[in-house]
Amino acid sequence: MRFRMRMDVEFLSEAELEKVFQAALRIWRQVPFRIQGTDEFFDYLRKFGCEVDGELVRFPAPVIEKVLARVRAQKQRWLAATANAKPSWPGGDISMYTHGQALLACDMETNKLRPATEADLAQWCHVV
Repeated sequence: MRFRMRMDVEFLSEAELEKVFQAALRIWRQVPFRIQGTDEFFDYLRKFGCEVDGELVRFPAPVIEKVLARVRAQKQRWLAATANAKPSWPGGDISMYTHGQALLACDMETNKLRPATEADLAQWCHVV
């Protein structure tokens, strides 16, 4: 006999999710990111529309909208591509994908950039 189990879990309501999203947007608009990068990287950020002041990078509203539009478009492509796929059920295969790897790490003791180690990567990759 085979059993199939379906689990629908909702941790936050739509209203709660919206509150979190709006708070994140407020922070994104108001708090600059401290980024250590090359001149080439900062030029890329400027061309994209970011405001760069030394290591501080701000994301004006048009930049945020451009990023969110890209996220929405990618989500729609993903939904369309997986519309006929079997749903993932609890207990099925678990896959992990990375979208990049940090080649540099900010040393916690010296606050300087250095090559990342396997220990750094292990510390950053936690399964919750």
